[in-house]
Amino acid sequence: MNEVVAALQALPLLWVLVAAGAVAGALLCALFMNYRLATARARAAGLEDLLAERDRLQEQEQHRHEQLQMQYRELDTQKDELAAQLAAARSDVAHARQQNEQHSDRLTQFEAQVRELEAARNTLEKQHISLQADYAYKTQSLEAMRAQFDASREQLSTEFRNLATRIFEEKEQTFSRNSRQSIEGLLQPLREQIDRFQTRVNEVHDQSLQGHSMLRSQIGQLMDMGMKMTHDAQALARALKGDKKALGNWGEMQLESALEAAGLHKGAHFDTQVLFRSEDGRANYPDFIVFLPDGKNIVLDSKVSLVSYEQAVNANEETARQGFWTRICGRCARILTSWRPRTIPRWPA
Repeated sequence: MNEVVAALQALPLLWVLVAAGAVAGALLCALFMNYRLATARARAAGLEDLLAERDRLQEQEQHRHEQLQMQYRELDTQKDELAAQLAAARSDVAHARQQNEQHSDRLTQFEAQVRELEAARNTLEKQHISLQADYAYKTQSLEAMRAQFDASREQLSTEFRNLATRIFEEKEQTFSRNSRQSIEGLLQPLREQIDRFQTRVNEVHDQSLQGHSMLRSQIGQLMDMGMKMTHDAQALARALKGDKKALGNWGEMQLESALEAAGLHKGAHFDTQVLFRSEDGRANYPDFIVFLPDGKNIVLDSKVSLVSYEQAVNANEETARQGFWTRICGRCARILTSWRPRTIPRWPA
């Protein structure tokens, strides 16, 4: 690392200035391009607002046009109805003028309504024509703005691509001229460092071979210890299988470990091999007595079937394994069946 720093410090100041100038030029170009891009985005946003306004006006004009058409249809229907009524009234007047003098006011009213409806219809027609002309003008204006926007966007994209291409070509030519000489000056210290690194790798490889020899020796010692522990476990299993007293003591140890693992403490929460006599004077030594609140106790007796369990675990065939498990379950059932309630004196809590 020190050699690389020294090599970099040895570079001429001119190349540093050239690199700084190149970075400054790139920054200026980037700022100019960002300015042009921001201007284009602002223009695009303005045109998008105009397009949104056009859509809104179109919706309003369409809604007003639909309302006017609906009113026009209603007025036309009313006109027809009134015209029919007027015709009927005039027919009645023609046939019985003298009898219908009293209806002259009604006829005059109908005629006035007809004139009003005709005037309203003429007004609606004029509004409809004006709205159609206004809609056509606005549509034409928006289409012209959209065409102008598309042309401006295409022009900006072309200018941006041309500018970016010109900048990259100039920077690529400058970098190619400068990097050729700079790389030659940097590679020489790097070659020296690689040679020193190769020497160090060879030394580490020799040291690792020595470490592998020591590790192989330690692994052999661990394998010997494992074989010894296996032999000791097999000897313990054979002893437990052949000595019922040892097997019983081993079962009591396992049960005591289970009670302690549950958070119980010997002498405070449970006790072992406590002598008490029944009402008939017989001595009893239960394996465990667990003390409960309110002066109540639980008597536990340890029963172990290690031989059948070992045979079931080591059986190779499923049929034989099921037979050993059935034998274990049968033994447990016989123990529970042969158990008779015993009169146990109250043990002080």
